[in-house]
Amino acid sequence: MKKQTYGIIALIAGIIGIVGSFIPGVAYVAWAGPIVGLIFAILGKKQPDDGIPSTNGMLTAGLVLSIISLVWSVSCLVCTICACAGLASLGEFSY
Repeated sequence: MKKQTYGIIALIAGIIGIVGSFIPGVAYVAWAGPIVGLIFAILGKKQPDDGIPSTNGMLTAGLVLSIISLVWSVSCLVCTICACAGLASLGEFSY
């Protein structure tokens, strides 16, 4: 694949991860998109330069968005688990 293709995929996966991490039901599975974005951004950074100046910018933006959305999604998941555990210890959470 071309370096530009890696950049586009990483950027789209990062954007989907950011948007998905703010939607309540989707936030629990939104960590999958940023992982794909991270993989493609790292693979794209390792590719030789193809002479297109915007490619490195897309790769960097995809990498940053993927990291931010992955951290946000995982922290939301951890907070949800902690909140459920806290409610369960109080006896307020029933199955």
